[in-house]
Amino acid sequence: MMSDGTVQGNPFIKTEYLHAVGKPTQTDAYKNGVPFGDALGAYARDRYAVVGKAKNGNTLGFAAMIYFFPSQNKAFFIAFNMDSETANYDLFNEVLVKHLSLATEDFVTKELEIEGDFKRWNGYYIPAVTKVEPFGLLDIVFSHTKIIASKTGALLIPFQGKQKALIYQGRRLFSMSDRTNVSHSFYTSATNEQYITDGVKTLKKISGFKIVAIAASIIAGMAGMLYVFITGWIKLAKNKLSFFRMPLSWIFTALLSFVGSIILIATQPFMEMGNRSIGNILLALSTVLIPTFAMVSVFLYIKTEKRYSEKVSFWALICILQFCALLIANNLMPMILWK
Repeated sequence: MMSDGTVQGNPFIKTEYLHAVGKPTQTDAYKNGVPFGDALGAYARDRYAVVGKAKNGNTLGFAAMIYFFPSQNKAFFIAFNMDSETANYDLFNEVLVKHLSLATEDFVTKELEIEGDFKRWNGYYIPAVTKVEPFGLLDIVFSHTKIIASKTGALLIPFQGKQKALIYQGRRLFSMSDRTNVSHSFYTSATNEQYITDGVKTLKKISGFKIVAIAASIIAGMAGMLYVFITGWIKLAKNKLSFFRMPLSWIFTALLSFVGSIILIATQPFMEMGNRSIGNILLALSTVLIPTFAMVSVFLYIKTEKRYSEKVSFWALICILQFCALLIANNLMPMILWK
């Protein structure tokens, strides 16, 4: 630090700014008792018995983390030439934090008994804000967390990842055993919705039935598409050009164009993912044709087949249509990558 209050090497960054970074004052988490969270581009992090300001930055093939401690005038930056879902990057962060010889604090040991009936917090939760729009639908199936409350704490069991045991600290505040302060808050909104937050990520309660229903819809829809696609090839091989006078030929053509678009997108450069390339245009077109041609195929089955309700292909089409309805309702169909 310089005598005029700026950071050495960068006269445009004031030390007051560094102290303000990672100090939230207006977030719901802060207002409900969690002292950590994101502010001005970084977040306060309670790890390894010290509290620091941190910011991670991952991109395709790289992972990085910057940690700084304004009061101690210390910091470090580390980058990895890899981006792995299973790598334990915190191991390296912990080693570097210890290398800085920072003063440590005691972990939370207090354990209170939860007052009142806390069982209403049991259930399933999903991210209140999805990381990538419009894929919030996938968060419901693959990013939900199950909460199980006990007399003195709660267990967070994510669908993917390690479970977390929370210790009750009073006033619907909890902490993990390797934290120096409150780490989680359970609170309700003005509309009586239930939320759980750690200052960085907030979860919102959802019906377990909704998760099962959406998962079943996705599985049924994909199974229907796979069945129609395989059956279409078999019928095409047997009937040759006369296949295209059959009801199934309409949806088969739409699925064929969809598969073709995926192949074209897979061969184009990654940086062109959001451009109006041939593959992206074909993807947008095919995701319009799939529900449209599925309805045409259903109509033709009903019109031309006397016992259509006994046909597996007919019910496969129904599965596809309900899946398309789900995707349309969640702004995932048509899929226009350049929007």
